[in-house]
Amino acid sequence: MALLITLYFGTKRRADIDNFNKLSLDALTSIVYEDDSQIAELTLRRAYDKARPRIEISVAELQI
Repeated sequence: MALLITLYFGTKRRADIDNFNKLSLDALTSIVYEDDSQIAELTLRRAYDKARPRIEISVAELQI
């Protein structure tokens, strides 16, 4: 399983994206996967959107 997480911040203030990463992965447990150990690929992106701060997550199955 591969995840793409884009973090849209409302300000350009410095923020640790790894803290948001843990929050996002924990929130998806039992909804998208049983355990986050099933994730084989993880991409994090930081973006800025003052009008609509949010977290967007895309999930894809890996073809091996």
